[in-house]
Amino acid sequence: MRAVLNSFRVKEGHCPYSLGVQSISKYCNERGHEVQMVSSKIEDISEGVERILSFEPPVVGLSSNYVTESNVIDMAKRIKKHKRGKEIFVVIGGPSVTYSFEDSPIRKSDADLFVRGDGEETFYKILERGPSEILECKSRVLGVSTKQDFSEEIASVDLSQLPSIFPLDFQTDHIYWETIRGCAFNCIYCAHPGQKNQFREFPLGKVIQEAEYLRNSGFRAIYITDPILGGRKERSKEVLKLLKKLRGSFITAEYRPEYLDEEVMDLLEEAQIGWLEFGLQTTNPSLGYFRKNSSTAIEKLEKLSKRPIRYSLDLIVGIPGDTRESFEASLRFAIETAKPTALKVFPLRVYEGTVLHKMVENQDSWDYDRKSRIIRRSHTFDDEEFLQWMKLGRTSAHLYRFLESNGWFQKEPSLRDMNLFLRFSDRFGHQITEEYDESKIKRMWEEMQNEE
Repeated sequence: MRAVLNSFRVKEGHCPYSLGVQSISKYCNERGHEVQMVSSKIEDISEGVERILSFEPPVVGLSSNYVTESNVIDMAKRIKKHKRGKEIFVVIGGPSVTYSFEDSPIRKSDADLFVRGDGEETFYKILERGPSEILECKSRVLGVSTKQDFSEEIASVDLSQLPSIFPLDFQTDHIYWETIRGCAFNCIYCAHPGQKNQFREFPLGKVIQEAEYLRNSGFRAIYITDPILGGRKERSKEVLKLLKKLRGSFITAEYRPEYLDEEVMDLLEEAQIGWLEFGLQTTNPSLGYFRKNSSTAIEKLEKLSKRPIRYSLDLIVGIPGDTRESFEASLRFAIETAKPTALKVFPLRVYEGTVLHKMVENQDSWDYDRKSRIIRRSHTFDDEEFLQWMKLGRTSAHLYRFLESNGWFQKEPSLRDMNLFLRFSDRFGHQITEEYDESKIKRMWEEMQNEE
């Protein structure tokens, strides 16, 4: 059966197709179906729809994550409203479906079928049995729901049976790569723990073969999609050893401060990873229910700051139980002690299917915006306080980016002073938008310097 799989290009210059779309199309094509990949621009959904329809597919699969969810809903609507829309079965999968509830916006879209979990075997079975059979409930596929028949079941595929997406049959110098699926940790705010069989590793032999292909191909950039590079700590060391052979490529990956020891830091330094991301979230010791950051993990980040390793550090605003003082302490640690290459501050988002979501639903004093999923208030802060903290976090992140990119921290180490960031936020925070504007920050910085 013919089908089209669409993924949205979120950033220019990145691989045009999501990793999920690549893997599903490869799996289905090797089993006798004809699945075409399409890459669409978020800014021009109409053009994407026309390209999809030009293949005259009886089945269209749309990959949806939290960033593209609204765009996927819009695309499904446009496809079904097209003059040929009644002849097309629309299937939506991806994280925003896997971790959704029955009354979620994605479930209320115009799609016919919804896939929870791994999509390779599931999409293949939809094509093999025929979507109409499933839609009419004459046949069932694990992990597949209709609007009339909601299923909590989650599909899981044996990773050892998945074909490698390499070699690629399209031109790109930026690729995605995975060595695991799911996460070895169980953070209550993350959707991964909600997926059955959530943490699995690709056979190391397969990873070694793929690393060799990547080395020989010389890709400009490799984005590793593992929630934590390599999965478990000891396995992550094995993957890091492989990355040393890929030093010609700009590698982006996520890691955990708990894994840092002298051997790991040596491997990170030798691998010369272009961008390493750490989600610290908070240093508040009283928020152990949310994120268990041991004192040793925090000390390890201080040691990492003394190495020539580029990394970013993430903090979260709005954790129930946090206060203005404890949030400032987290910021102070990041700015003055951890000294990351980049500092990112995000509002807490409450995702369906997480432990945090259940907690928020059961607490009268806790609330969040259903559309944006951003927390509003808890038992330790109200709406106004949250907005003030968010202003401080956003302003600090922008100023940090400006000072780091212009080398000011190297020229004047004394600028690593939380009090300076507080003054800057008090003075200019109300003017700082979500989007970073270097010229605006430079003007504000110079204005504050002249005032002093």
